[in-house]
Amino acid sequence: ESIKCYNEAIRINPKDPIIYSNRATSYLKLSDYSNSLKDIEKSLSFEPKNIKFLYKKSQIENYSEKYHK
Repeated sequence: ESIKCYNEAIRINPKDPIIYSNRATSYLKLSDYSNSLKDIEKSLSFEPKNIKFLYKKSQIENYSEKYHK
């Protein structure tokens, strides 16, 4: 349900990195690591040095067992 809301928010404001980050968290909770990673990378494209986004990316890579990243 939350992903639907984030999709709508992105449609309205596609340049808000927080929305992508929040949707990435929702995908992570559903174990959808590929979509989660895509969204957090989109967030990082807007704010590449945001420590919260970088931390979330490391969490996603950890859960998807991409330890080498």
